[in-house]
Amino acid sequence: KNHYETVVPLLKKYNFTATFFIPTNHYKFGSDWLLNKSDIEELIFLGHEIGSHSISHPYLTNISYDELYKEVVISKKTLDEDFNISVKSFAFPYSDYNKDVLNFVNKNYENVRLKSYVLKKDSDYKNACSEIKKAKILNKQIIFMLHDVRENPGIWGTTTEDFKNILACINESNIAVATFNNCNK
Repeated sequence: KNHYETVVPLLKKYNFTATFFIPTNHYKFGSDWLLNKSDIEELIFLGHEIGSHSISHPYLTNISYDELYKEVVISKKTLDEDFNISVKSFAFPYSDYNKDVLNFVNKNYENVRLKSYVLKKDSDYKNACSEIKKAKILNKQIIFMLHDVRENPGIWGTTTEDFKNILACINESNIAVATFNNCNK
């Protein structure tokens, strides 16, 4: 929910779009702290991409083929049908994959997030800004992965202040911002 309440208004400020990777159980079974169906519909309306992050966010290398099928294929089908979209992107839960899992996911999605610049609680936004400047100079893409943006995030989170500073750095660098799917075109 913090992405909807905190991240989206900040993205709007700079007219940036992003990709939100959604585990389908999160909105299906809902809670006050998770995105719900209407939040996701609003994200789509605002031009953000919705990607799959599986159904239940398991370690994909530790499950059976039948479970892998469900987590990868059924999560896409669920998002496609529930939101009348065509999901093209997938992010591995815990960045956990092997050759077989990667091959299976590649058969079902156009875009697969393998590596990204992970911002964690102890990350320094200045390092992120340095990476942005480097990407601009080298004419390379950079993907930021944010799990949790709020004042007091967990270990995989980013403070709201750092996120604001990163967006300002991106804006000042005049680097193109796109959804994950649009980066891969």
